[in-house]
Amino acid sequence: MKEHFLKLFEYNNWANNKILEIILKENDFPQIALKYFSHLLIAEKTWMVRIKSKEVPSNDFWPEISKNEFRELINKNINEYLELINNSNDKLFDEKIKYKTSKGIEFDSTLKDILTHISMHSMYHRGQVNTALRNSGLEPVNIDFITYTRI
Repeated sequence: MKEHFLKLFEYNNWANNKILEIILKENDFPQIALKYFSHLLIAEKTWMVRIKSKEVPSNDFWPEISKNEFRELINKNINEYLELINNSNDKLFDEKIKYKTSKGIEFDSTLKDILTHISMHSMYHRGQVNTALRNSGLEPVNIDFITYTRI
């Protein structure tokens, strides 16, 4: 299970960095795409706070993040997730983690379900970024998982 999540989060990091490359290259990057990208990075950060059983400091999941802050947040997120995954075993992946949603509702979910959710949530919003690129006349970024497995 550890290898599966390591691969998913290494892919996630690769895909986030591919999006960042075009953000830094394009002067007319769509504002809505920046909003989606900011959201997915903040969500990744927020879930790590929840996993560590800490109180989420803010319920603002749609903040404006400057282009210069993206790389730092990407690197911080991946380092924390790789450390978590590398220090986990199959038993830990099955353990339930208690957390509160943005609406203050308490839930518990297994670590493996949370990690799967984070990965899929990020994929979803990167898809929105690519749709915004296409709608603005820009070329979407090839961030398919299968493309990642070929490099």
